Amino acid sequence: MVGNNHFPGQARIEFQAPLADARLADPEGREEVTAALRAGVAAAVADDLPVFARSLADARRVVHLGALHAAPCGGTHVRSLGDLADVVLPTLKVKKGRIRVSYAASHASYAVSQVSYAATHLSGNAIHASGNAVHVSDTAMHRSR
Repeated sequence: MVGNNHFPGQARIEFQAPLADARLADPEGREEVTAALRAGVAAAVADDLPVFARSLADARRVVHLGALHAAPCGGTHVRSLGDLADVVLPTLKVKKGRIRVSYAASHASYAVSQVSYAATHLSGNAIHASGNAVHVSDTAMHRSR
């Protein structure tokens, strides 16, 4: 890893490829590599890998994604990868020998709160529509908790 930025709307990680990979030379090959990366990320999120930090003797903080990856970082983090929702990885880009992986994700509890808000808002409107609509909305609110 040679660079990263984890701010919303501009999150990315950049790597310097240790070995040349011919798949990175054309769009179809990059999509193939991106698809494999998406599958790996989805598996790590599904496995709910723990996220934890350790301080080194020189006071640098290293954040670990289970046994999968570790990198120096001083920012805030989710408690585990299972806290992520709606993870999106557009096709990676290659520029000047660097591989850039952009991503977007939301926090699972935030996504649930948005569903809960929407269900509450809809149920308020549904009260005027019919008793069945209210029942459906109440069920949606219950499931979002």
